[in-house]
Amino acid sequence: MTTASPLPSWWQIMPPHRDIRNNKRLDESIFAADLGRVVAGVAPDDYQDPLRFFASTFLTDGLTALIGDVVKELAGKGTGNRVIQIETPFGGGKTHTLLTLYHCMKHRADVPKNPEMKWLLSQIGITTIPDAGVATVVGTDVSAVEPFVQPDGTRIQTIWGDIAYQLGKHHGREREYYEIVR
Repeated sequence: MTTASPLPSWWQIMPPHRDIRNNKRLDESIFAADLGRVVAGVAPDDYQDPLRFFASTFLTDGLTALIGDVVKELAGKGTGNRVIQIETPFGGGKTHTLLTLYHCMKHRADVPKNPEMKWLLSQIGITTIPDAGVATVVGTDVSAVEPFVQPDGTRIQTIWGDIAYQLGKHHGREREYYEIVR
């Protein structure tokens, strides 16, 4: 009679986070993605750094399809809908999806350094992610009554004005874009 070898321990299959392995206090914020903190540049490195983010992001079929659709549209090669509604239950990956798209656009030169993203771009026939302006609105970070006051003193009253200002920043013309919407 032969005996089967024992199953490996869970920690041999999925090693604990490096903070635990290094006996550091675990920073629990790494488990809560926050788009507003990433945009502000104050998120944990696992979310802030695009290469670390993509290294720990599993590209599901849905996420792969979404990235492909967005990049193809921006490259002028798309045939899909340009309005996308992300609808998942709580904990379903909406913020992670938005972070993925944010990093794709804001760090477009770094994205192909990740092997999976390089493969994805090759599958859709695109070698570089097109340049695009990025505007973010995080609902919990805005007020319905207080204006958005920008570093140059511009007092923005609406989300639409904020979006115009952010998109104008991409071209060095934030006030001009804002004035069009105002």
